Amino acid sequence: MTKIIFEKSFNFERLPNRIRTRFIAFLALFISFITFGLGLLVFLYMKSPNFEYQLLGQVMKHLESIINTKIEKKFEKKKF
Repeated sequence: MTKIIFEKSFNFERLPNRIRTRFIAFLALFISFITFGLGLLVFLYMKSPNFEYQLLGQVMKHLESIINTKIEKKFEKKKF
């Protein structure tokens, strides 16, 4: 068996590539946490009554004229 002996004068320096890689890894982790948190907030908002009320209001705004014309046609057929 051979032993590897390090010289005391040998300094372990962090290479710029290693520093950049670590920065990118932390940045990716930070972005992942933000994405997960925002996804959770959107999920909770979509389960809330406020979202249901807002969505129903938008749908009814577009369907109101269609429903009114259909009702008027039915009344004209029945001659009320």
